Amino acid sequence: MSLSNEQGASDVYTLLASLVERYVAGDIEQPVNPYRSPEELKSLLDFSLTESGESVEGVMDAMESLAGASPRSTSKRFLNQLFGGRDAVATAADMLVPVLNSSMYTFKAAGAMAIVEETVLNRLIQKIGFDTDTAQGTFTPGGSMSNMIAMIIARNRSFEDIRDEGIGGRSLICYTSADSHYSVAKNAGILGIGRNNARKVAVNDRGEMDCNELNRMIVADLMEGHIPCMVVATSGSTVMGSFDPIRELTEIARSYNAWLHVDASFGGSALMSPKYRDLLDGIDRADSVAWNPHKVMGVPLSAAAFITRESGILRKNLDETADYLFQGDDDVYNPGTRSMQCGRRNDALKVWAAWKHHGDEGYRTRIDHLMNLAQRCAQLVSEDDRFVLSCEPAYVNVCFEVRGKCSRAVCDALRERNELLVGHATVHGRRIIRVPFVNGDLTVADVQEMLDLILGAAESLPDGDNAVARREPACGSSGCKG
Repeated sequence: MSLSNEQGASDVYTLLASLVERYVAGDIEQPVNPYRSPEELKSLLDFSLTESGESVEGVMDAMESLAGASPRSTSKRFLNQLFGGRDAVATAADMLVPVLNSSMYTFKAAGAMAIVEETVLNRLIQKIGFDTDTAQGTFTPGGSMSNMIAMIIARNRSFEDIRDEGIGGRSLICYTSADSHYSVAKNAGILGIGRNNARKVAVNDRGEMDCNELNRMIVADLMEGHIPCMVVATSGSTVMGSFDPIRELTEIARSYNAWLHVDASFGGSALMSPKYRDLLDGIDRADSVAWNPHKVMGVPLSAAAFITRESGILRKNLDETADYLFQGDDDVYNPGTRSMQCGRRNDALKVWAAWKHHGDEGYRTRIDHLMNLAQRCAQLVSEDDRFVLSCEPAYVNVCFEVRGKCSRAVCDALRERNELLVGHATVHGRRIIRVPFVNGDLTVADVQEMLDLILGAAESLPDGDNAVARREPACGSSGCKG
């Protein structure tokens, strides 16, 4: 059944274009695809892989069925994650990537695309405020991997021989806020630092790391003979959207010779707005930064960058000799010497294309618009007695409850009714509804429609308690503790 000529391939691309056109139209005609359980999906769709293969038309029909049964993250009714919507130019660039099928490890294999990646990284470096003559970066599969690279560097910096000799019996400690991304503890377990050595520092009511508590914990660990190797500042926490005080944390980290990494995977895009870049005040003094353009900048998944302030750090910690691969050319254009990966997808092209189209001004407008939507949503919630605003929005996230209704049950009901995809989380010991405004196409009218849908779903439910128990029971009816 395989294609044997260019005409056959052309037919496939024509069919794909038609499929894409129909799917994009569906964002308006059917903004939430019907919810189906895994068992239902297995009974309704053909997932089989056969011995003899199938026709191109059959495969394309199967792919369209799969698309129709997948969550529609590109519509205005998807408010569940820290990404959403669709940037047409970036999507077009990303569709070109597999056609070119470049691998981003050497200039020999990537050619002009290596320069595209360098251009995007340099632009991110400028926005952070690092010196473009010395700072370096790499694209990663996501913020979790960016955070891992920072942790590898911090670990290796604490013990110069650790790459060769291992950790041994020495105890390294990293510090991050209680509201930081779960990848910090996960990476500590993977890297041999130990999940228990990823200290969770208390936060204030705004979700910002408590600097005094951090200092106290470091002193206590030093007295126990431990070695503070890094501090992770969160810029844009997953739930509240909070920003840790980078400048103060940098001073503390420097005083103990610890690496200061800023996880700005979510919040880094605030740097694009002169009005809001002070949320990341002091980021130019950090040792490294994670920034995901696939979040608030609206670039298709995945596009994530890791950047260090000093040159040579990435190569020192990640490079390995491979003369069958790195065969000449300036290593500036051999990204594989600075990456955890060998074969690597070209994720820079879509960022470059979108940035080239929108410019700094377009992204400034986007960030300001999304911040305004979040603030307007918080205002609407505060003015309606049927809601309870959990906290003032620090960024583009709005957290709230429907008074007297279980937040988890509301979110589940919206999903089951095929009306809205939105998630729940915990704020100040309460189970809340979290709405991140990351889709640049959203309007104030969409915000009002979302709130109306949430209230409509809540009216169909019995009363429930949102207080978070230590062990939350399964949600379903009155008495829900989560």
